Amino acid sequence: MRQRIFAWLAAASSAVACTVTVGAGAATAGVAGVSGSWTGPSACTAIAFTGGAPLAERWNGTSWQAQTVPGPSGASLYGVSCPGAGSCIAVGSHKTGSQAYATLAEAWNGTSWTVQPTPPTGSSEASLTDVSCPASSDCVAIGSAGNNPTQQVPFIGRWNGTNWAIQKTPALSGTSLPFLSSVSCSAASSCTAIGSYQTSSGEQPLVEHWNGTSWVLQPVPGATNHVLDAVSCPSATSCTATGYYANSANVLVTLAAHWNGHAWAIQPTPNPAHATESSFSDVSCPTITVCEAVGLTHATTKTGGLQDKTLIEGN
Repeated sequence: MRQRIFAWLAAASSAVACTVTVGAGAATAGVAGVSGSWTGPSACTAIAFTGGAPLAERWNGTSWQAQTVPGPSGASLYGVSCPGAGSCIAVGSHKTGSQAYATLAEAWNGTSWTVQPTPPTGSSEASLTDVSCPASSDCVAIGSAGNNPTQQVPFIGRWNGTNWAIQKTPALSGTSLPFLSSVSCSAASSCTAIGSYQTSSGEQPLVEHWNGTSWVLQPVPGATNHVLDAVSCPSATSCTATGYYANSANVLVTLAAHWNGHAWAIQPTPNPAHATESSFSDVSCPTITVCEAVGLTHATTKTGGLQDKTLIEGN
């Protein structure tokens, strides 16, 4: 599974409200991964991990300011969601004494970050990979847990403003290596989590939806050997998920799928000419008619080498 390396954050009033990139400035130089959440022109929070140390920065409308982030040894933050300017939840993992990993959640109250207790998963290794908060007292986080890297299974946790609890998710029979990579909640009663899993036919997209009562699986027709890495849901009847797949020439190309409230459908996406590989790593949809997706594309140079370029597409 590819690591998300930057986040594109869009606002309803503007195609681009805040862009967060790896190595975007001196304070983020050497960052291994970045995620961000936008709550207004003067409130954008980015989190990252820098070789075992969590990092948070906040945009105040003029400049980025580093924030002090407490955390246990070997802590990493992978996802953040800010339902308000004075409220953020960041999730990730930290090393335990046995060199295994345990879940980590931290909250921003407008003044400081504090570590939150997370529920035990019953596994020796567990990590939270993304979070979405439709309200300051309601957050959904996704992750994986298992006793070794080949026995990881996805799980979903929910924050009710007081504590975290693990929610029951659908069984995935006949599959291996299931993984949830992104979650988006348009409301407390509507959340969508996406990822992938392996079958004898190859890698398949995984979509789970919270309908206010339970998590249910949603099929993505015509998506064999397709991988979904990110999702954005501006409403209960509109979600866009992005990723990549191998085409008939066995070349990795960009992938987008849309949920219209009834079913998922694959959308056509352009790919740069002469690219040897292209993929989307993140997507943001401020409205049901506006989405921006970002990723990477690889192209062969005149000298025969490979060159990586940022890929941005929108509608």
